[in-house]
Amino acid sequence: SQPSMLVTLLHLRFLQDDCNLVVDFSQFPALLLKLLNLLVEQPATYMAQLSIKANGTAAFEFAQNLEFKCMSLLSMRVEAVPQAMVRGLVTVRHNALLERCADLQAELMELKALVRQRCPNLLQLRRGGKGTGSPAGSSMQSVTLGSR
Repeated sequence: SQPSMLVTLLHLRFLQDDCNLVVDFSQFPALLLKLLNLLVEQPATYMAQLSIKANGTAAFEFAQNLEFKCMSLLSMRVEAVPQAMVRGLVTVRHNALLERCADLQAELMELKALVRQRCPNLLQLRRGGKGTGSPAGSSMQSVTLGSR
């Protein structure tokens, strides 16, 4: 697994002081994950703001909409990472996606081989119906499934 966030014990101490955070070091990743999930699951109630300044510093703030006011839940200072690190992380993720794509293509080829072996008539029907839009000599009909 590649690192995408670095929070040391010293960083957490600053967060605990700045935000009155009551979680310990081992609970912080779970808290952060919970806040990110709340953003996705309840966008009308929870929001996040990333403020980037011209000098490259930034702040990421989680807030909760309480109808009459917004309450800040957590505010973190964010620092830019070197371009080489970003490229490295993107490369790792890109390579993982390429590997997953190759695995899926191999699985598809296995399924095609299995269909050829077990149901050769399906492939013949498909080839025969290329020009007409329906399988040649077939009584199959197109069916649309829907809720009643």
